[in-house]
Formats: sequence, structure tokens, C-alpha cells
Amino acid sequence: MGRSSSKGSAGIEGARRHIRSRREHAVRAGDDRRVPRIQAGHRVFLHSDGEPLMGPGTFDLLTLVDKTGSLHQAAKQMEMSYNKAWLAVRRAEKHLGVALLARRTGGPGGGGSVLTDEGRQLTERFRLFLDEADADLWRLYRKHFGDVPFIWTDADAPG
Repeated sequence: MGRSSSKGSAGIEGARRHIRSRREHAVRAGDDRRVPRIQAGHRVFLHSDGEPLMGPGTFDLLTLVDKTGSLHQAAKQMEMSYNKAWLAVRRAEKHLGVALLARRTGGPGGGGSVLTDEGRQLTERFRLFLDEADADLWRLYRKHFGDVPFIWTDADAPG
């Protein structure tokens, strides 16, 4: 009982840190360094015929596989079951028609997974796509809400 709630709150906190990090990156890329109290947010997915194949979770999973060399360790760090992680990668591979991970079976050096060239290219392009989407969202947010006083803390309010 307590375990699922801690998983949920850890996942939410991770998502919040991720959003703050992406927002701060977008702010640094723009001219204005102030961060408003009320923010805009988005979730970007790639899909095929309405079936999601790459979104923030799969992107984070592949990025962690690249860092840890293991799908199991990546899933563990995301507090996700190995089966769910495996299915997410399989679904993306099926829709894309390419292998994203190369697997090594166990043995003296142990098993693991590494990104294929296609997997690395997908994660790099998705990261660039997200960065650009964040910057565009920040620009549009500033355009439509930048002069609205209630989105800012008192110290940062325009005027």
C-alpha cells in the first residue's frame, strides 16, 4: 500500500523536476530570465495511426538505458516494472520498424542493453525536437500572457 503511493509521488516529483529543468532551459534560451509563477506545459508524443510510440517516458527510458547500459537498471531508476519498460521499447520498435536496443545476454561480464545507431539518433532528434518545442511554447506564452500581472510573483510583475 505505502509502496505504490511512494512510487506515485516519486514519479510526480521526477516529472516536476523534469518540467522545471526544461522550462529553465527554455527561459535561458530566450531574452527574459524571469520565470513566471504560473506556467504553460505540454507533452509531446510521436504516434503512428494514433498509437503512441515515443513520448517523455520512452524518451527518458532510452536515455537512461544509454547512461546505465541496462534496460533493467533504467526501468528501476524510473520506478517502472521491467515488463512495462520492455513493452514500451518493443512497441516503439514495432511501429518504427527498427531495433532501438541491442541486447547482450548474461555471462561472465553480465548482460545489458545499448542503444543502436537508430536508437541513439531517435533520442538525439527527440531531445532537439523537445528543446525547440519548449522554446516555441515559451515564446508563445510570453506573447499571450507576458503582460498579465497575476502570472508573476509580486517581485517579477511587469509595470
